[in-house]
Amino acid sequence: MRKSQESAPIELVIAVIIMVMSITLAFTVWSSIQTSQCLNQIQSEMLTLENSVVDVSLGSPPTQRVMYLSFPTCGSYNVQAIRFSHYGNPAYCGQCPLSNTGCWVIEPLSFNPKTGFLKIPEASVCVNLPSAVTFIVQSGCDYSSLINNTSPCPPLQSMPGYSNLLTSFTTQNCGAPTGRDFSYATIGKGNLSQYKLIISKGYATASTENSVEINLCLTGK
Repeated sequence: MRKSQESAPIELVIAVIIMVMSITLAFTVWSSIQTSQCLNQIQSEMLTLENSVVDVSLGSPPTQRVMYLSFPTCGSYNVQAIRFSHYGNPAYCGQCPLSNTGCWVIEPLSFNPKTGFLKIPEASVCVNLPSAVTFIVQSGCDYSSLINNTSPCPPLQSMPGYSNLLTSFTTQNCGAPTGRDFSYATIGKGNLSQYKLIISKGYATASTENSVEINLCLTGK
């Protein structure tokens, strides 16, 4: 009887430990599934964006496509920007077919106050565009100031909620290589939850280096 009473607390502790471990495991699995589903949603959005950009590039000016962006949060991923990256060095084009001369990749960017902006490889998609493409910001758009054609990072000083961050975040490379073999156009979100992106074909002139111009106009939904 006494031995039975002494073993009861130990059995209770073991039962509690097993229950806590089971709950923790279940929560971890559930969180992983939720993050995976959310990343699939982001990638699906990027694929729709890719199709829109390709359609516009193949059309005649002023061909236009409109799509809606949500910039969701997936677990530790907090999507704050979308980057159109051209990698002239094929070493960065492993995920893209026919990339011997370079590639275009649409890369959603996650933001963390400790690490800055980082691309999300799981949701990035390749774009079948020629190298000679330039993205142009249309004037008069609500968020035209949030698009930067020369830096892989969004201009943080223009983004609501980031004014108190260290200035080093405006110069770090956002997980992207730098140099003459790389070019970027980065769309950064503002303080809304939904956005409308208008993509249109520009009128490239014979004097310009790039043969295709694609205009980006980001507005509130």
